[in-house]
Amino acid sequence: MVKGSCICNGIVFQFEGDNFDVIQCHCSNCRKITGSTADAMIVVPKETFNWVHETESITTYKSENGLARSFCSNCGGSLPNQDGDVYWVPVGTINTEYSASVKAHIYVGSKLHWEEIGGDAPQYDKDIV
Repeated sequence: MVKGSCICNGIVFQFEGDNFDVIQCHCSNCRKITGSTADAMIVVPKETFNWVHETESITTYKSENGLARSFCSNCGGSLPNQDGDVYWVPVGTINTEYSASVKAHIYVGSKLHWEEIGGDAPQYDKDIV
């Protein structure tokens, strides 16, 4: 079981699995949300995901174009966001060890002009999920 939390550990979640595909999104919205060049996420099936501790402090922002982002209203830390039958789990929120590899880079057409993407994972101008 993989466990994660927000920064203050007030909200805790867990999900099943042991080897995950990471998707890195380089769109301008994900850059703004993370304050970095990309957002790294694992897509987890809804049926394997559980909120373990406290969910009242989860706040979800939804933009006009449908972008949604969940975070802890106490510490501001990122949290998994449900999208239909899956949860998008930010890899930085995971507390336990797990195996993973980058499956894809998405929205690379929006990446910062100076960013160089390394590795062998395929790169896509749009979403692949």
